[in-house]
Order: sequence, then structure tokens, then C-alpha cells
Amino acid sequence: MIRKFIYFVHLLFLLSFSREIFSYEISGSRWMSGSTTFFVQIPGISPSGLSWNDAFKSALNEWSQKTVFQFQYVDEFQDPCIVDQLNGVAFTSDICGVAYGKNTLAVTMRSYRREILGEPSIIESDIVINNTMNYDVYDGSPRLGRNQASDFRRMALHELGHAIGLEHEENSLSIMAPSISSIDRLTADDIDGVKALYSGLIDCPKKKLIFGRTLAELSEGDCTVSQITGGGADDSFIDLYPFSLSKQTTVNFAIESQTLDAVLLISNPFLEINYLDYKTKEGCGSELSANLEPGDYMLLANTFAEKIDPVCDVKGAYELFSNFESDSIMDLGETLSTGDGSSRGAKFQGGILIADDFKFTNNLSSDEALNVIAAIYIDPIHINKEGFFIVVAEVGSQIFALNSSGEFTQAGPTISSLPKIRSKRLEVVERIDITKDFLPKSRGINDINVNFYVAYGLYSNTNEIYYHQLPINVTISEK
Repeated sequence: MIRKFIYFVHLLFLLSFSREIFSYEISGSRWMSGSTTFFVQIPGISPSGLSWNDAFKSALNEWSQKTVFQFQYVDEFQDPCIVDQLNGVAFTSDICGVAYGKNTLAVTMRSYRREILGEPSIIESDIVINNTMNYDVYDGSPRLGRNQASDFRRMALHELGHAIGLEHEENSLSIMAPSISSIDRLTADDIDGVKALYSGLIDCPKKKLIFGRTLAELSEGDCTVSQITGGGADDSFIDLYPFSLSKQTTVNFAIESQTLDAVLLISNPFLEINYLDYKTKEGCGSELSANLEPGDYMLLANTFAEKIDPVCDVKGAYELFSNFESDSIMDLGETLSTGDGSSRGAKFQGGILIADDFKFTNNLSSDEALNVIAAIYIDPIHINKEGFFIVVAEVGSQIFALNSSGEFTQAGPTISSLPKIRSKRLEVVERIDITKDFLPKSRGINDINVNFYVAYGLYSNTNEIYYHQLPINVTISEK
């Protein structure tokens, strides 16, 4: 048996208190996903008739129902004294080989993993309960004197707060106070503590990642690493760009800036870092490439907590360059509507197919022939109805629309003024060829950034069209 290394030991004492200052305490360490699973199989029945197992599950549910943190449980025993990244709970005669203190009811043991951003994360929390103490399950004031018995559910609430990442609250009437009191439910202070620890990432505004070029800035008012990780001393600014991949894809990111000492990272949605730029790019910029499996990710545009380069700063404007390579067409994000959005069952895919090399990308040289294609999986309720298709191109601040002759012209101000490239009875899947074997250099195009959007509508309601969230980007440059 492997005995657990106890990083932090939290003791719950049979004492009382009377102070009323509200100020939750957090460690800065948290579960990356904002959730975890406890293995719960505690034998025995309390004197009041409720099983210890059900009382513990009730405490788990209260944290899940009243806070942003989510507990799950499995009706199975796991030894809390074994280091296995599984959360267990049990009555024991000692703390995995160490004697309990005189008045100690229970101990929570947390194990950690070092993270690139923020404080170490919690990867395991185990609870051992002193089996020499008297327990029952009840509400209200603690039972002292001859009928002394500690409330098991109240104790479980407290220890589970430590399992989440909360510390003892010395100055508050809360379940996380270091001493037993008449408080038998979570208080506003407990709930606010969990919110402070886990809501930073949720509350931080996210930017839309568009493959191509994006102008942005890290400056005062932006989120900081300490805010999104729930504590710590890293107050460096950070921008978050969520993105999703439906196919295996190679992504390439670069930041160019005259002032910002940039650092690029790729994480999962919970900030677990997958890739990090170790400053391979000269100057203030940063670049990062990765071959990613299908899934949800975040690109993080970060800097340093303190200025370390005399030329570069920890804030400033930057230009983000994003491109990809894949052997298949890409999903184009959420389906949107110019109407009330009551029907968004369509799905859009699109990409740039290089004519001489069967691969999809958005970054090409001017002498590479390209095909811009899109596929629309029509909303099932629209199939077999009379519809039409629209294609627009965004070049800087200008908007152009494709007409039925295959030419782009200045777009009109309304949906009804946009030319329709095709009208037909809608089928299950519709393919749109925006360009075919287009050679930019032959048209005098050597450097351009274009975002294409395709849309469809019904003749029964020509004022509403359905389109995609993310553009089909084409970045042409002389390589």
C-alpha cells in the first residue's frame, strides 16, 4: 500500500466562535475542470437513522446545487490513503499512519500538480474521518456535554470545502470556519469563496478566433492570469481565443508587435496547457505551431508578469496571424440567422483546397491555384423547399457579393439587395464553389486577406438568411 504524502492537512475542532466578519479564504489551487468525482461507500447508520453514506452525498449535492463547483459520486469504495488520483472517504483510526489530534474530527488531504499558468492544481482530495468520535446527523446547535455528538453532515460539508480548494475562514460565520458552530448549511461567504476560485475563467470575456489576421491589444482592464486561475501572484494580462477542431489539424500562430513581449500558449477549455512558445521568435513577438486532434481548445495571448526585455513591454498592441493545414474541410462554427433564429438546424463547412496538393489551408502564396468551396447541410425542415444562396467577401472594411455570373461586386446595404448566385429546391447537402482554380498572381494579387461567408434562404421569407459564425479565410502573401 502506498501511503499518501499529505501536502495540506485540514483539521476540524470542537470549539465555538462569535465573530461576524465576512471574508472567505482561498488557496489559489483548484480543480482545473471545476468538478470532480468522489467514491463513496461508507458503511453504517447514524443514531438518527440516516446512513453515513446518504449524509455524505447530501453534503456533496449541496455544494453542487449552491455553487459553480460540481461534485459527482460513485457508489464504490476507494482507499483514501492510496495515491491514485481518485477521491476516497472512509472512517479510519489514524491519518494514514499518523495519529489524529485530540479533538480532530476529520482530515482532508489534497494532492497537487504544478501548472504553467497559476497556482498548482488539485488532482486528488481524500477525506479520513476519526472513528473514535461520536457522530449523528442533525440540524441546529452542536450537541455538547453528556450527549455530545458531532453532526456528520456538517463535518462533511466543511471537509468538502477543503476538497474544493477553500481554506479555513477565521473571520466569518461560515461552514469553513475552523470550529463547529450552529451553522449547518453553506453560507453566502462559502458560496462567494467558490465563485472567486472558479468563476474567473467563466467571467473573462472571450475573443473570436478568426483564421487570418486579427488586431488586438493587451492593456489595463484586460483579464489577468491570477483572475482566471482563481489566485496567485501572476497579474500578467491575457487574451483568450476559444476554438474547435472537427478534424486533425496543424495550426500555426504568430504574434507580431513592436511593444508587447508576447507569449503564445494553447490549452484545453480548462486552462490545462498543451503547447507553449519558448520565445523562438526574435524581438517582441511569439510564434507557436501544433498538430491537434479534434476537440475544443483555447489560444492564449499572454505576456510576462514583469518587464524583462528593455525593448519590449508587458502591454501593447499586437497583430495575431493564424493559419491551419488539414486534409479535410473545416466546420465553420455555430449556425446564425438574420431572423429570430428559431430554426438553426443547418451546418456549414468550408475551406481552401489547393489545386495541386489535396490539402486545405488558409495561408497561400500568390502563385498557388486555389478552390474556395463550401458545403451546407440544410436544416431538415427546409429540405425540398424553394431556396437561394448568397456569397459575400469581406476585404478590410469593404463587403463584396458574388453574382450569378461569378463576379464579385460591391454589396448592397440590405439582404434583399444581395445578388443570389443560385436558386433551387433545397437538397440535403448543397455544395458551393466560390472559386475554381483561381490563381491570385494572374490577377495581380500578391498580398490580401479575405473572409468569405456563404448563406442560404427560403423564398417564403427572403428577409431571413442562414449563415455561419466563422469565415472561410484566405490569406495570400508572397512566401
